[in-house]
Amino acid sequence: IQQLEADLFEATVLDPPTILSDASFFSDSLVLTIENLFEGTDIYYTLDGSVPNSSSTKYEANIILNNTASVKAIAVKKDWEPSFVTERTFIKNNIAYTDVKLLTTPNEKYKGQKGKTLIDQKRGSINFVDGNWLGFEGKHLNAIIELKEQNTISKVSIGALSAPASWIFYPTAFVISSSDDGVTFKEIGRKKMGVESPNAEVKLTFFDMEFTPTDAKYVKLQIQSPLKNPDWHTNPGGKSWIFIDEVVLN
Repeated sequence: IQQLEADLFEATVLDPPTILSDASFFSDSLVLTIENLFEGTDIYYTLDGSVPNSSSTKYEANIILNNTASVKAIAVKKDWEPSFVTERTFIKNNIAYTDVKLLTTPNEKYKGQKGKTLIDQKRGSINFVDGNWLGFEGKHLNAIIELKEQNTISKVSIGALSAPASWIFYPTAFVISSSDDGVTFKEIGRKKMGVESPNAEVKLTFFDMEFTPTDAKYVKLQIQSPLKNPDWHTNPGGKSWIFIDEVVLN
């Protein structure tokens, strides 16, 4: 009986805190809060994407972001196991867009608002039928973004979903090219991420790439799909998907 009682009252894992804000994108500054419903817990956080611990910054008041940040937080309480890490990315964006022309047609079930889906500043959720994702089965995403005016760009961020059980995987690479007239494009950067390692987790993230500052009025993107399920998948070789919700230029 004594052993049973000890097992019942040994440390329990805390629920992770919740990172709250009115938006995921901002042009000037953004205020966010972090909450945990369990009384007597302390919250620790980081803004650079590193994993927080009890030596990280302690949350005590609203956080004001002035730049893009990957916010991660944990809850800690004496005699309890720390919570899992919760995270959320907030992106600063000062470039306005006129239109997005899709050169690849998304699947009819996952077409969102077509090209505008990529610039509406609305993040998709892990529920990929929420209307905020563009889904492409067995093909790459190719698109041309027209900026409202000529701008200097030096970074691109691409929001993507991974849900291996649903045959959805992160892109393997992306290529960005610029143009002044929308006809002649010059490649200005490319990034390779490779094929995902074995996992069954449903998750979303932003892939960032920085490149030499370049003046552009039009930007062409190719977001490359793995095209087929990897060898480790339960259905290796099946036609796989990529799901993209946002493209942000800075």
